[in-house]
Amino acid sequence: MQSPLEVITLFPTVVLRSNLGRSFLDEEINTLKSLEFRENKGNLTSKNSYVLELPELENLKNFFQGALNAYIRDINKPTNLEIYITQSWVNMTTENQSHHRHDHPNSFLSGVFYVNVDDKVDQIIFLRKDLVFPLVVEPYEFNILNSDSWAINVKNGDLLLFPSTLEHEVPVKKESNKRVSISFNTFIKGSIGTDSNLTQLQL
Repeated sequence: MQSPLEVITLFPTVVLRSNLGRSFLDEEINTLKSLEFRENKGNLTSKNSYVLELPELENLKNFFQGALNAYIRDINKPTNLEIYITQSWVNMTTENQSHHRHDHPNSFLSGVFYVNVDDKVDQIIFLRKDLVFPLVVEPYEFNILNSDSWAINVKNGDLLLFPSTLEHEVPVKKESNKRVSISFNTFIKGSIGTDSNLTQLQL
């Protein structure tokens, strides 16, 4: 008897989702509301690009760090490596605004944390740089195996972590609510590569 077909998903791109699981503290909301913003490509971003260094946001930073530690521990499984947050900023997107397609150079993992969104409509779209197949084959149904892009709906308190090379965007916002998120980049320290392969580097 023929065995069932087995799908082996090789080399997946891992997006980790976690949720804060609590209401925001008054000091966190007030600090975010006090920030000044500047024009970005399609939306607004905070003038302060190190917002997670603010003492009022320390609890959020600790939550992000815990998720980052889990990501590299369970996904990368390094022998001698630590990850830390570098730059961090707040994005604001309102009606008729969007967030352009981009990735995050000079970063290992990147994160987006959602402070104020409408979970019925707000989402982030991830895009793949490589072709799924060398020919354009139009599927009758899209899934994560055959798609060139994939949208993830988000809600308040959601944190998404992903490789910084993964391109993403936010489509033009049609609703009147104000979408607010915290984004951050990371880097690593420790030892990477191996001496035997002449790739060893101390960071």
